[in-house]
Parts: sequence; structure tokens; C-alpha cells
Amino acid sequence: MTWWLALAGLLLLVIKLVREMAENSRLRAQARQAEEHLAKLTHEVESRSHTLNGLGTGAQELESRLETLLAASRADKAEVARLVRELETASTALVSAQRSAQQAALDLQRAQRAEAQHRRDAREAQRLAALAGTDRADALAIKTASAAAAADAERARRQAMEDRDAAVSTRAAALQERDLAVQERDRFGARCAAAEAGKSVADQAAAAAAAAAAEAQAAADAAAQRAAEAERDTETALREAVRCAEREADARIAELEASVRAARDEVQQAEERLAQASSCHAEALQAAMARSAAAETSLEAATAARRTAEERAAAADESAAAAGESAAAAEERAAAAEERAAAVE
Repeated sequence: MTWWLALAGLLLLVIKLVREMAENSRLRAQARQAEEHLAKLTHEVESRSHTLNGLGTGAQELESRLETLLAASRADKAEVARLVRELETASTALVSAQRSAQQAALDLQRAQRAEAQHRRDAREAQRLAALAGTDRADALAIKTASAAAAADAERARRQAMEDRDAAVSTRAAALQERDLAVQERDRFGARCAAAEAGKSVADQAAAAAAAAAAEAQAAADAAAQRAAEAERDTETALREAVRCAEREADARIAELEASVRAARDEVQQAEERLAQASSCHAEALQAAMARSAAAETSLEAATAARRTAEERAAAADESAAAAGESAAAAEERAAAAEERAAAVE
């Protein structure tokens, strides 16, 4: 009975041992599977850790690249701002150049108006010079006419003197005839006693001769008086006319010479002002054109630089956006790997 109990107890122990051995085998198998799975998980964790480290390094590189791109973007933005300032400066210079060009155009218009005025002044001066020449010719004609009038007066004076001489000659002839008549009367008186019958005839002849002599004397005196008066009037009128004509001619000539000198001075001043205005206008136009060309060149360069900077800034923004997206994706992958590692652990 005890033996059976011992045998039953031993059998129970054997069964328990077999069960424990089977359980141990199953547990060992599970442990090996767990170890293998753990090894796999460890390897996967290590690979994920390496991947995470690589992603972290890539993220750092991307961050450094992002910082570099941001710095480049800031530099490009600063360059864009500088170019914008240069563009504004160039625009201001262009506006100044345009204003200078407008001022030069106004100066050109004023110079053209001044030139036209100077040409009108020159034509007016030429017209005045022509009028002065005409007046000089008129004065010379007046002087010539005065000289002709003086010559006519001289001829009239000579004619009056000739008339006076003729009257004197007539008077002398009349006096001679009177003397002859007196002599004849004396002869007739001497012979009156001898020729009583011819006394009346001799008296009549003497009376006629005396009357003729008196008439001749009166005519000679009147002619001499008229000749003297005509000579005096002619000489006075001639001298007065000559003096007036000379004074008028001299005054007119002096006025014309002064007008001609003033016109020449005005023409010379107008030519000088025209030359000065043309020179100033040419210099101002050349300077304005040079400033305008320089401003346009600066504006084109600033526009091209601004366009390039904007393109570079856009490319930098795109690169920064791509880097940001890559960094975000890397961070997401790293977070997912950490979550998987935490889940494995």
C-alpha cells in the first residue's frame, strides 16, 4: 500500500516533471523566439537609430542649409533693398535729367526766340542802315541841290552884275550922248546968232537930248539900284540857304551816322548774345543729353540688377521652402521612428 502510494507519488512527480519539462521547453522556445524577436527589434532599433541619426544629421545639414539660404535670402533682400535705393536714386537722377532736358529745351526755345529777335533786330538794323544810306543820299542830293541853287544864285548874281554893268554902260553912253548934246547945244548956241532959224530946232534937239539923258540916267540909276538890291538879296538868300542846307545836311548826316553806329552796335551785341546763347545752349544740351544717357544706363542696370536679385530671392525662397518641407518631412520621419522605437521598447 505504501509502495503504491510512493509509486503514485513518484508517478505524479514524473508527470509533473514531464509537464514542467514540456513547459520549460515551450518557455525556452518562446524565450528563443522572444530573443530572436528582440534581436530583430534591436537590429531594427539600431538601424532605425542609425537612420534617425542620419536623419538628424540631414536635418542639421538642412537646418544649416536653411540658415545659409535664409542668410542668402536676407543678403538678397538687402541687395534688393540696395538696388531699390539705387533704382530710386537713378529714378531721381532720371527725373533730374528729364528736368534738365526740359530746362535745356526751354533754354533752346528761349535761345531760338532770342536768335529770332536778334535776327529781327539785325534786319531792323539793316533796314535802318538802308534808311540811313537813303537819308545820306537824300542829304547828298539836298546838298547837291543846294550847291546847284548856289550856282544858280551865283549865275543870277553874275547876270545882275552884268545887267548893272550894262546899265552903267548905258548910263555912260547916255551921259556921253548928253555931253555930245550939250556940246552940240553949245555949238548950236554959238551959231544961234548965225542961224536964228535953226535956233528953235537946236533948242528942241537939246531939250530932247536932255530929256533922253535924264531918262537914261533915271533908268541907269533904277537898274543899278535893282541890281544892287538883287545882288544883296541873292547873296543873303544864297548864304542863308547854303547855311541852312549845310546845317540840315550836317545834322541829318550826324543823326544818320549815330543811327548807323547804334545799329551796328546793336547788331554786334545781338551777334555776341546769339553766339553766347548758342554756345550755352549747346553746352547745356550736351550736358543734359549726357546726364539723360547716364541716368538711362543706370536705370537699366538697376532694373536688371533688381530683376536678377528678385529672381535670386525667389529662388532662395523656393529653396528655403523646399528645405523647410524636407526638414518637416525629416522631423516627421524621426518622430515616427521614435514612436516605433518607444513602441518596441
